Amino acid sequence: MGKRPGIMVYFEILDALEDYNTEEIGQLFLAMLRYGDTGVLPEFTDRGMRTLWLSTKQKLDLDNLRYEQTCSNRRYSTYVREAKKRGEVFLDREEWAMSLEEERSNDINSIQLQQQPELQPEQQLQHQKEYITISHQPSAVNWQPSAVNRQQRTAGCRGLSVTAADFEQRRTEAMEKLVQHRTGTP
Repeated sequence: MGKRPGIMVYFEILDALEDYNTEEIGQLFLAMLRYGDTGVLPEFTDRGMRTLWLSTKQKLDLDNLRYEQTCSNRRYSTYVREAKKRGEVFLDREEWAMSLEEERSNDINSIQLQQQPELQPEQQLQHQKEYITISHQPSAVNWQPSAVNRQQRTAGCRGLSVTAADFEQRRTEAMEKLVQHRTGTP
């Protein structure tokens, strides 16, 4: 999911806030922002602040759920639209959601693989090519690695298109430049 750009603050808490001083309102507002950004719960010692926080937290949680559902709906709509443009068969919503979970699992495996012992830049490039070949197996008719899908969605939003071949070529060029930079070779 995309990270939320912020939180909603509703006028309905205005009446409740009038019983608090400016410092307490500031504490509540910072708690709302921190919770919305990181999910960290505040520890209020005042019973009134805890009560106000609980009612505010319910709104924040509901807004977060709505935001995630909206993002998911938009991603699926984009996926369907782009598949139709390419004349491809697209997955139904449940299959699509399961394929995303599979991709996330592959991404986690990739992160774990990257945390293995240090390799020389040339070895890293070869190692990454081997990993992509081995770990990213098709899970649907028109499956592509998640990074390609993300790039295609981003490009689609901007009215552009990216093919898997274009993506692979640009990725390979970028990796070669990185190797050159790290080794100091032109």
